[in-house]
Amino acid sequence: MADLTAYYLQQLRVDGWTVAAHYDYYLEGVPHTFWLFTKVYNGVLIAAKGEAKTDEVALREIRAETLAVTKYLHGRGITAGTYRLPKDDL
Repeated sequence: MADLTAYYLQQLRVDGWTVAAHYDYYLEGVPHTFWLFTKVYNGVLIAAKGEAKTDEVALREIRAETLAVTKYLHGRGITAGTYRLPKDDL
């Protein structure tokens, strides 16, 4: 199976997301990675994070979250201020 890390990074960048933080670390001796992306959407600062054992899995999580958040905000006409997406609405 092909590694889709570069694909997910490209798609996030094309959609206007910016890397705010990226860390590689060990948890109980096992390598993990953390990514945080941000974007201003119609005046709203939104963020999405992914954390997993590989970049590919973390970025896949973020890609899915960013699509859901953008759809949620667009569907509700949210255009100003800040907003945190309730977990129940994902």
